[in-house]
Amino acid sequence: MSRLRPPRPELADLVPYEAKEPAVETNLSANENPLNLPHEVIATIAARLPQFAFNRYPDPMAGSLQGRHRRRQRPGRRQRARGQRR
Repeated sequence: MSRLRPPRPELADLVPYEAKEPAVETNLSANENPLNLPHEVIATIAARLPQFAFNRYPDPMAGSLQGRHRRRQRPGRRQRARGQRR
């Protein structure tokens, strides 16, 4: 097993950064939010959890999401009649 090489001379005197946990109720520097999710969102997530396939990787191409987005963005007949592109 190889050993780590020594630091460059200009870095040898630097002290490593220590991440300290501040003693505060809400640590905004850690992107914390003092509010929880709305109850409706929690209920929706809880209802859908039994159907979620935890043993599968997510679709890397997000095909389902892209399909829904395409269907939402598809112009109506009126827009196409005026010559707008799809």
